[in-house]
Amino acid sequence: MEHVMKTYLLALMMMVTGGCNVIVTDYTSRPAGSVEHIFPDRQTASALKAGTNALQNEVDAVDALAAEWLELDLKDRTEREAVLDAWNRRAATYRAMGRSYEEDANASDSLQQRRLAQIDSITGVVTGIHGQLLETVRRDEVRDIEAKLTPSASFRFQGAPYSAIKVDPKALHIQLHWKNADGEKYTSIQNLKEALDKSGGDVLMITNAGMYNPDNSPQGLFIEGGKQLVPLDTAQGPSGQMLNFYLMPNGVFYIGSEGPKVVTTEHFPADTKGIQFATQSGPMLVIDGNLHPKFTKGSPNTNIRSGVGITADGEVVFAISDKPVNFHDFATLFRDALPCPNALYLDGAISKMYLPSSKRMDLGGDFGPIVSVTAK
Repeated sequence: MEHVMKTYLLALMMMVTGGCNVIVTDYTSRPAGSVEHIFPDRQTASALKAGTNALQNEVDAVDALAAEWLELDLKDRTEREAVLDAWNRRAATYRAMGRSYEEDANASDSLQQRRLAQIDSITGVVTGIHGQLLETVRRDEVRDIEAKLTPSASFRFQGAPYSAIKVDPKALHIQLHWKNADGEKYTSIQNLKEALDKSGGDVLMITNAGMYNPDNSPQGLFIEGGKQLVPLDTAQGPSGQMLNFYLMPNGVFYIGSEGPKVVTTEHFPADTKGIQFATQSGPMLVIDGNLHPKFTKGSPNTNIRSGVGITADGEVVFAISDKPVNFHDFATLFRDALPCPNALYLDGAISKMYLPSSKRMDLGGDFGPIVSVTAK
């Protein structure tokens, strides 16, 4: 399927190479006294300028996508090089065409109309190329991420950088932490790491594991070592406020007798017997394969985001954005790239992750719940 798609994309670009070299008669061949030559239509000139700008924007969009594609470490680069070589030649032609049309301000109205039709036709083809290339790049991104997560990696998805770890709960320990044996709150990754190091644990990952109150107590349900320390919060939140925790539905990440789960708060088991660890947070990112209904594509509400998801095979994925992203993009990462049918937001701007295998060495923080992954 990959070969077919890339071959089709290459064919599409080659079609552009052969099918869009429209030769337009130069206006200087018209009689010098032509009224049409002396008084070109301003509306047509304005439409042509807008059309060339639209074409340049589409070319820029394909160039940006091509740059993303080049960052991927593909095993077979031959087809990618052929596709991008063909594209680069055409992109240079389109840019030169746009510049020449903008500089030729005295072209006749009829010539400008023919040029506008040509520009519109090429823009449509470039838009089609963009759509096909987008499918190819996104598929290759997912494959690149799957190959890198063994078990952790830093990578890019849809232009944004992330760090993540995929955990097989049968092979690695996942534990939630709040206080040590003396009742002192860990609060920071550094404090927890030092405690785990003393106990002989080989620490693979530590990150904050949910929202908390000013006194560093968990906001919502918290179970550690089989003991419920904070009850489930089923409230709808302050009236008129859309705080992250209360952006319904929110949910719970827990580890019970049937393994790790992420569920909405509504579907958290009433009987907590057998549940060793649980943390409540919100909002849900992905619910049964669907993005949270209140997320908006292109939202300007960006922040550092961290979350946890469960794959169809029961593996646990912890991920954090390395740059600010919106909820829609972060949830799309979990659904399409990791991929997790259910995922939960853990926290935002203050989130940190210690992930030494990916050279992410965050050790600070002033947290409530914290989660660790250690070797068994």
